[in-house]
Amino acid sequence: MPDGRLVTVYANKQCIVMNDKLVKIGKTYLLRTIPLGVVCMSDNEIAVTLDNKTVCVLVVDRDCVIREKRTFSTVVQYGSLRKLDAGTLVGFTRDIPEHARKFTMDGREEDFTTLTKRDYTSMCKYECMCLYIPSRNTFLTRDTENDEQLQIHDTDMGSSKPVQFDNKITALCQGPEDSVIVVCDKEVVQMTTNGVILWKCSGSGYEGSMVCIDKNFRKVATAGFSDINLCKFTI
Repeated sequence: MPDGRLVTVYANKQCIVMNDKLVKIGKTYLLRTIPLGVVCMSDNEIAVTLDNKTVCVLVVDRDCVIREKRTFSTVVQYGSLRKLDAGTLVGFTRDIPEHARKFTMDGREEDFTTLTKRDYTSMCKYECMCLYIPSRNTFLTRDTENDEQLQIHDTDMGSSKPVQFDNKITALCQGPEDSVIVVCDKEVVQMTTNGVILWKCSGSGYEGSMVCIDKNFRKVATAGFSDINLCKFTI
C-alpha cells in the first residue's frame, strides 16, 4: 500500500496486513473463496480476484481492520489484477484469446479498444508479465519464446524493441516517473520505457511472480508461492 503496509492473500482464504518489516499487524480477514490475485488501488482500497469469477473490493483502515466494500461478478475468470488508473483495473485471464480486459471498480468490463495497431493484449499469456503505461504509449510484455527478454511495444507507432536480461523475467510493475520495475530470478531492475537500465538490486530470493512498490518508490516487494521479499533502494 502507499504507506508501506503490505496486504497479502493466501490459498487458505486468509487476507492479512503486514508492516514494512513483514510482521503481521491487525486481524486476519477471511475471504469468501480462494484468492488468485490482489492489487492496491488507493490509499486504503484493494481489489482481490477470487476463483469463482468475482472481484472483491476491500477497505483497509488505518488500524489495519479489513472490511468488504463491494463484490461483483465478472464475465471471465481473472487470474491476476493490475492497476491501470485510479478507478480502472486490468484483469488477466486465460479464458479468452485476448488474455486481458479492463474494468472499473464497480464491475463494468470492456476490451482494450485503444490498443488497435496490434493485438497487444493477446501477448499477455503470463498474467503479470505485462505492463501498460498509457502516458508513454508503451505496452511491455515478456517475450513468448525467450523468458529472459522483454518486449517494449510503442502502441502509437505499432513498433517493438527487445531488451535482453541475464536472468528469467518473472514480474513487472510501474515505477517512478513512468519507469518500469522488472523482477528477475536474481535481481530487481529499474529501467526506462526506452530500455535504459537505471538501477539494479542483485541477490537471491527475487524470483517472485508478483511485484509492487510503495508510494515513495523506496521499497519493492516481490512475492512467490511461499516467500515475500523486500528490496530497499534510493533513486
